[in-house]
Amino acid sequence: IGAAIVIISGGIDLAPGAVIALTTVVTGYLFVNLGVPLWLSALAGVGVGVAAGLTTSALVVRARLPPFIATLGIMGILRGAAFIVTEARFYDLSAKLPRDWHVLGVSIDWLGPIVMVALAIGFQRLMTGYQWGRSVCAVGGNETAALFSGIPVNRIKTSAYVLSGVLAAISGIVLAVVQGQGKADLASGYELDIIASAVVGGASLVGGRGSVAGAVLGALIFGVLRDALPQ
Repeated sequence: IGAAIVIISGGIDLAPGAVIALTTVVTGYLFVNLGVPLWLSALAGVGVGVAAGLTTSALVVRARLPPFIATLGIMGILRGAAFIVTEARFYDLSAKLPRDWHVLGVSIDWLGPIVMVALAIGFQRLMTGYQWGRSVCAVGGNETAALFSGIPVNRIKTSAYVLSGVLAAISGIVLAVVQGQGKADLASGYELDIIASAVVGGASLVGGRGSVAGAVLGALIFGVLRDALPQ
C-alpha cells in the first residue's frame, strides 16, 4: 500500500523489503535478547519505518536525488544493518510467545489478512475522500502544476515516503509475530514484487494514476500466480 502511494505521487520506493527485514530484527532483538515487552518492541520496529521514510524523503526532497538511486541506497544500508545486528543468525520469537496465541481474540493466523484489509479500507478512503489523497495524485500527475496550485509538494512527497516506511514496518511486525522469527534475509526480493503488484493493480510508473484497492488486488493476483505456477 505504501509503495503504491509513493508510485502514485510520482516516486518509487525500493526499500520496503529491507524495512520489513530490519523491523523483524529490531523487534526480535528487543523482545528476545533484552526482554522488552512485545508491544514496546513493535513500537520500536515502527520507529525503524519512520526513520527510513524520513531519511529517504530527505534524500529525494532536499538533496534532489533520483528516487531510484535514493531508495536503492537506503535498501542496501537497511539490509546491511539487519545482517550486522543479527550476525547472520535469527531471533526466535516463537519460543517466547504462548502457544495458540490470540491478539484481541483473533487467532494469530488471521492477523495478517485482517491488518491488510483494515489498512486497505482506511487508505482507500483517505486517497479518495480527503484532500491529501487528491494532492498525492496531483503531485504525481504534474508536479509543477500542483506547485502553482498551492499544494505543498515537498510535504506531500515526504508524507508518502514516511507512510511507505511505516506500513512496511507494520508488515514486518506482523511477519515477525506470525512466523515467530526475526531474520535479516526476510522479504528478500520483495522490491520488484511490490512494484509489480502496484502496476498490475493499475498504478502508473510515471505517477498520477492508481489506487490502494487496485494495489491490494494486484498483490493478491501476483501472489496467487507466484504460488500456483510452480505447482
